[in-house]
Amino acid sequence: MITRKEYVKDSSNLFDAYYAQFITEASIEFIKNRIGLKKLKTSKDKKHLNDLYKHSNGGAGRWIWDDTPMNMSLIRTLGENNSQSTHTCVGKTIAKMMLNGTIK
Repeated sequence: MITRKEYVKDSSNLFDAYYAQFITEASIEFIKNRIGLKKLKTSKDKKHLNDLYKHSNGGAGRWIWDDTPMNMSLIRTLGENNSQSTHTCVGKTIAKMMLNGTIK
């Protein structure tokens, strides 16, 4: 397990592994059903996937990634926050795993 404190010290190398530990079956199903592999493949920004959806309210509001379910008990245990950005990072980690075939 990677704690928040460990992640912050080396976030560029630990990003995917850190957020992957918060994935649940509900997280995967959410991304598969609400976005899907077909749409993910249309992204021209495979690193961030920001071209797939826009924020509501002219860039300052919520977007679909913010609703990604995640393992809330592990979030608390490892010192992470229950924030929109955490939900987004978990969702985008799943999406990248779908694109590279790690998640079918």
